[in-house]
Amino acid sequence: MKRIAIVHGLNSLVGAARGVHVTGARGVHVTGARGVHVTATSYQRFSSESEEIIVGGHDVTYSEHDEVTNRAMTVNLLPMWRGQRKQGTRYGSSILLAKIRELTRGELAVNFIADKTLNSSLRDDNFMQRMREVKDRVRVGGDDMIVNLGGDHAIPMMTVPGMLAKYPDLRVIWIDAHADINSTETSPSGNYHGMPVYYLSNASGEAPHKLNLDNFAYVGVRETDEGEDVLLDKYKVRNYTKQEIEDRGIGNVVEELISRLDLQNHPVHISFDIDALDPTLAPSTGTRVPKGLSVGDVVTIFQGVRETGNLVSCDIVEFNPLIGDEKDVETTIRSIVPVLKALL
Repeated sequence: MKRIAIVHGLNSLVGAARGVHVTGARGVHVTGARGVHVTATSYQRFSSESEEIIVGGHDVTYSEHDEVTNRAMTVNLLPMWRGQRKQGTRYGSSILLAKIRELTRGELAVNFIADKTLNSSLRDDNFMQRMREVKDRVRVGGDDMIVNLGGDHAIPMMTVPGMLAKYPDLRVIWIDAHADINSTETSPSGNYHGMPVYYLSNASGEAPHKLNLDNFAYVGVRETDEGEDVLLDKYKVRNYTKQEIEDRGIGNVVEELISRLDLQNHPVHISFDIDALDPTLAPSTGTRVPKGLSVGDVVTIFQGVRETGNLVSCDIVEFNPLIGDEKDVETTIRSIVPVLKALL
């Protein structure tokens, strides 16, 4: 695995996204899709040959000033988009990485899985095989917090198996507007970002390093398909809805979630699809559903789980900077930032 010390300069953050231009080295300004500005002073270009990049040096700024933290962290950068049909998800991960770099300002290990590795020549008939091949390149770290930046919500097919191998008693919290428990036979769309829970869990059969759905819960799901409803009923999977959160209070819901999954005594992975948020808060995502969670709801979940001392990894997915105008993208980033702070 190649290990690269960061030097000054940034040649590419969001690739060939519509409207992107990149200038200079130090103090570089990256203009993302439709005018999203990220300013950097200490990045090196991610190349397809790079397996791991150590990000260090000076700070990175994005509009406002944020608090500093030095928590040890490994980031898997996964610019996946072929789990659905909107290419813009391949660019969201780099923008979020820049934001994490701003918040941490310490040494950060980044494992970059190349766009070509994830997306090139990917078809329905080889999708699952590709996920199995790439999962072995996803870092699961030592004692570091593992943060997986997508990319679409197919990435847990690559991020969760390694954590299950490391922690067979892993608990998983799925924060999403959708259940993502379709199979290729039940999915109306055929999009793999709607299938990871099925293929990761015992819903698709028993096998080593599969998730037992007794160790799993949803938060915020409000749109399911018929085939998913059958499985959710069969396995009695708990879903904490927005209505329940409003009725009971998010603090009480998080307390029950911690108790129900015994999170005080077991490692936890959170998979956060930003479409769990209300569309007014996260307009730059591809499958918006009305009446979603608030930023405060999601932050409270992350904080509550983190305070158990057992949060070992998370996914943050489905940010698409090519959806909406500049205001929409800025609004979405501002909604994600408090979640990143809670994580850190």
